[in-house]
Amino acid sequence: MRMAMMLAALATTVALGAPRPDLLVSGAQLAELSKDPGVVVIHVAADPAFYQRGHLPGARFLPLAAVAAPRDGLHNEFPPAADMVKALRDIGVGTAGRIVLYGEDAGIAAARAFVALDYLGAGDRSALLDGGVSTWRADGRALTAEVPRVEPGTFAARPRPELLVSRQAMADLSACAPAGVRLVDARPGTQFAAGHVPGALSFYWGRALRSPEQPTLLPPAELAKLYAAAGVQAGDVLYHYCNSGMQASLGYFIARYLGFEARLYDGSMGDWTAAGLPVATAPIQ
Repeated sequence: MRMAMMLAALATTVALGAPRPDLLVSGAQLAELSKDPGVVVIHVAADPAFYQRGHLPGARFLPLAAVAAPRDGLHNEFPPAADMVKALRDIGVGTAGRIVLYGEDAGIAAARAFVALDYLGAGDRSALLDGGVSTWRADGRALTAEVPRVEPGTFAARPRPELLVSRQAMADLSACAPAGVRLVDARPGTQFAAGHVPGALSFYWGRALRSPEQPTLLPPAELAKLYAAAGVQAGDVLYHYCNSGMQASLGYFIARYLGFEARLYDGSMGDWTAAGLPVATAPIQ
């Protein structure tokens, strides 16, 4: 029994890899970080009314459209890098200093901005607020309607184009993925069952949260077990997709948080099916 427990613990450690706790901050940690004038806190939302009703003290507003806009007939694609750089400079993001992102939802909007920052070369100094504004509010911390005055920033991109995957690259991986590559469908299991990229495994992002009412991430060890059960192994590179690239952005963030290399197929199923590429089905789990 003791040996079995030791082997199980070892398997969990191997599946976990090297987690990145610096990519996620609690409300208490952010309350301390916010005292540093070099830290930029960003509220990401589709509708500015969410920000106007109340936001974290000192937070700047980044419209979701700055990182998810219609392009090439698809709903939520990354705008050109120059446009994203301008949007970040406009809210005072510079070339150094910590960036903390949060949103109104379970983390999808903030995760989308995280992927944009990672692509632009600033992922290693960016983090998400665990649970977003709902958790901040539930902990009794204050919100404000005061809009901070900021000077334009000097943010400069160091693009990492390898993080965003084209349709052709995804099709090649679907046909013959090398060892250590996993295609990950971030949608609910029913959508995966109805039709997915052949060769993909299913890992719905909602499984990574404690609950809809408490949308904080599960502890890394628990997340690692879920990933291992889904078929992910230590050292895998995870290629995420969903319907339009939004849910997959949160899947991408969770993978990075756990220490995996992550990629995003931004076009996702919208792009895949528009091209008439084959779709696989599966029994509903």
